[in-house]
Amino acid sequence: MDKGIAGVTALGFGLSEYIKMFGLTEHELNMRILDCRAGASSFTSDMYKEKKLVTACDPLYQLPVDELKKLVNHASEELKTTFKEGTEKFSILPEKAQEYLNLIESGTESFFSDFEIGLSEGRYCYDSLPTLSFRDGQFGLALVCHYLFTFSEQLSLSYHVASIEELVRVANEVRIFPLVTTKGQLSPYVGEVVAMLQSLSYGVEIRGVEYELQKQGNAMLRIWAPECQVSSYQAT
Repeated sequence: MDKGIAGVTALGFGLSEYIKMFGLTEHELNMRILDCRAGASSFTSDMYKEKKLVTACDPLYQLPVDELKKLVNHASEELKTTFKEGTEKFSILPEKAQEYLNLIESGTESFFSDFEIGLSEGRYCYDSLPTLSFRDGQFGLALVCHYLFTFSEQLSLSYHVASIEELVRVANEVRIFPLVTTKGQLSPYVGEVVAMLQSLSYGVEIRGVEYELQKQGNAMLRIWAPECQVSSYQAT
């Protein structure tokens, strides 16, 4: 686990937010999806209720449930203090602060209602970037929410590139949101990562999305390997 950011990465979002963040269509929601560094996101539990196929991975899932709950609760309280004090530790649009805290509370409850049984049934696993245990092309779509680019100060450029290459190995397409850091600034890695991926013949697109939690944080990065066939990854 990454020191210093484990608590923040434990906080997550739900299905309705993911749809907006990643521009997900109904067709894409029916794919086999990997939610990487998912934390206490309710996306997997929300999708499971809809009989969709999602696997969430995060090294935090190795923790005993009680410890994971303490970590999530502590991170939530720290975030409340950060918003109240108005520090630049985590940039957020002022009008979105309470909405975000409400989402964390409801999403966390949904996550933990599903986590233990989901872990035993394989919906949650311990995998951690930049090395994943999944098969080549096991997923139609891999999503990374508020991790890569968000923590550019803590995670190196080489880590970003290695992680994205690994994600493209296991998924037909990768989407990363947002492209700004915790301080609300465009990640200095975006241009270099795009250039390196293009040099490796990956398809790359920066696409605007409907969701904006941070100022200018309304875009995602799409990456896909040559000759990908999205339709072959439909859930059955």
